Formats: sequence, C-alpha cells, structure tokens
Amino acid sequence: GAWWAAEACAWAGWIDPALATSVRPWLLILGLPLAVGTAIYTAFLFGQAEGRDLWQSALLPAHLTVQAAMAGSATLALLAPWLPNSAALLALATPVLGVAIAADLFVTLLGELGMPHASEVAALAARKITSGPYAKIFWIGSVVIGHALPLALILANGESAAAAAVASVATLVGLYAYEHA
Repeated sequence: GAWWAAEACAWAGWIDPALATSVRPWLLILGLPLAVGTAIYTAFLFGQAEGRDLWQSALLPAHLTVQAAMAGSATLALLAPWLPNSAALLALATPVLGVAIAADLFVTLLGELGMPHASEVAALAARKITSGPYAKIFWIGSVVIGHALPLALILANGESAAAAAVASVATLVGLYAYEHA
C-alpha cells in the first residue's frame, strides 16, 4: 500500500518522482516478506476450514505463495504499458510470471495427482476434479489455458508486451478456473 501510495503521489505530481524512485527498493525489501507471509498465513487460515478437505494439504502454503506470485506478476505485466519504466517492469514481471506458472503447475499436479490426500473425502474431491465432472474445467481451464498456454507464450515471446498481456490474462483465467473446479 505504501509503495502504491508513493507511486500514485509521484504520478499525480504531489511528490517529486525522485522520492518515489528512492523509496522503491526499501518498500520492496519491506513488502516482499509481508506479501509472502500473507499468502502463507492465508493457507493456515484455510487449513482451519474443516469443511473443505482439499484445503488440508501440506502443499497449501507453497501453493498459495506461488499463486500470489502468479497473480501479482500477471497484474504487473498487464499494467506495465501504462506505468513509468514499463520496459523494466515488463522485463521483471515476465520471467517471474513464467517461473511462477511452472512452479504452480508442478504444485498443482503434485497436489492433485501425486500425493495422498488428507482424507477420503479430499481424495474423492480430487478425483472429481481430475477425472470426474469438473475435469474439463481443471484440464482445459486451469492446466491448458492457465498454465501451458501462458508458459508457451512467455517462452516463445518473452520480450513481447502483447504476448505477456495474453499470457497474463490466460494465467488469471486459469487461476479462476482452478479455484472453481
């Protein structure tokens, strides 16, 4: 929030842009651990929701942390053309997005297919997601549109703002599909 406020005030002309530039590294140093901590804390809050057995996974803290990196870098890549230093922001957001997508695909497939689930109800839910009535949403929406497509776009056209924008939208659609599978 402080970083956004500094950038917004600089953009509006309320403070010297040099001030916003000088505080960026400090706000990043302070904000990054807080953002990761928020994602991990959210996983522990979800883990207390006994009615949602799929949230009882040991991978949930890692999964939510990677998804936060995906959503954040996708949003930054989408906004980069309208922000100062757009080329530098895009050059930062795109590789972070690619690594986060690859990590999330690994965690998603490991969590749904490669690990035992916390309960029989969670195992049944995972089977419904991967091979039952929600399989199309999971495989097409999450895996293909949300992971494979954006990863291919980033690998093939990593420096293209248009490819990064399409990859970002596909990533956000895939996150939505995964949460609704």
